[in-house]
Amino acid sequence: MRNRAFLPPCRRSAVSVPYPVLLPCRTPYCFRVVSCTASVPFPYRLRAVSAASVSVRLHTAPPAGTAAGFSRFRSRVAGPALDALRRANSERFARIYPDRGANRGTVMESTPAPRTFVYGGEAVEHPVAYLPVFPGTNCDYDTARAFRRAGAEVETTVFCNLSAEAIFRSIREMKEHIRRCHIFVLSGGFSSGDEPDGSGKFIANVLNNKDIAEEIHALLDRGGLILGICNGFQALVKSGLLPYGRLGCVTKDSPTLFRNDINRHVSQIVTTRVASTASPWLSSFSVGDLHSIAVSHGEGKFVVGEQLARRLFECGQVAFQYAGPDGHATAEAPCNPNGSFYAIEGIVSEDGRILGKMGHTERYGENLFKNICGEKRQPIFENAVAYFRKRN
Repeated sequence: MRNRAFLPPCRRSAVSVPYPVLLPCRTPYCFRVVSCTASVPFPYRLRAVSAASVSVRLHTAPPAGTAAGFSRFRSRVAGPALDALRRANSERFARIYPDRGANRGTVMESTPAPRTFVYGGEAVEHPVAYLPVFPGTNCDYDTARAFRRAGAEVETTVFCNLSAEAIFRSIREMKEHIRRCHIFVLSGGFSSGDEPDGSGKFIANVLNNKDIAEEIHALLDRGGLILGICNGFQALVKSGLLPYGRLGCVTKDSPTLFRNDINRHVSQIVTTRVASTASPWLSSFSVGDLHSIAVSHGEGKFVVGEQLARRLFECGQVAFQYAGPDGHATAEAPCNPNGSFYAIEGIVSEDGRILGKMGHTERYGENLFKNICGEKRQPIFENAVAYFRKRN
């Protein structure tokens, strides 16, 4: 078969397949779905296909040596055939390990008025991003790389909790780095194993330390930015920095992040829709822009009351929403992987300087996700650097 883009390299041997397979037809870029028990060349075997025989044609050949044709492959498949492929791939084991939650929520969308943001200090060519590394943080390398690639300088410290003395020393270090930085970043991970009683609480407790809180508020007052991704987003919400923009504002009506509807960890690519541009982090986007973003979390369900949700939408504080194939916000799994209320994936503070989101924007890199369609680069890091360079 000439089209290698869809087939992983593997040993050329024959195997017996008692389940449906996808076989190449004689016509280039056309495949035949069959159900059989037979020996077929191993490189052409692909589990997860409908038992009904159906033909799928790629109308345009993908460039040699790339997977660019995958999106055309997916878009040319008739709806019923694609649904049959999905069912064959998942229904047998989904009865034991459900692959999606029963999301049945409502969604909102809005088009907030555009805003402009200008850094009040002197222009900075290479703003400093400070990334504290807490016990359980595991996305700091990717996040640091993303900021360096965008033109920022990166500083990191390890928050040690082996003794009371180590904790106090780490707090002093953290305080000094926040004082010097332009961007304060909470990376993803599972801080303290998501204990006690839920994710992000260890980091939230550190943020609410009197000395740390004073420096964070001073950073915001001088026009600095804050970012929290995944575990960092959880900490921002549970500390009150989101959606209120200040620490110590959490009430019984505040939003939170809860365990996924599926009741376990999810790891997949989702489509997110830009819902607002009311932040320096979002300055290069237009409302409705779509991105393909990796998610990996156990407690990513954004829970918020209707009254506060309406206020967030009206104020342009909903930054990103999970989107379906039509590009609109959706409550349906697996497009909304965790059951987030109103399909909210990320929010910003009212002044726009703090962004928190569940999706791992930092995980994209050149030559990654080759078999994923859509726009995978989401330049929030570049937007932050441009804000300090006064180039927004």
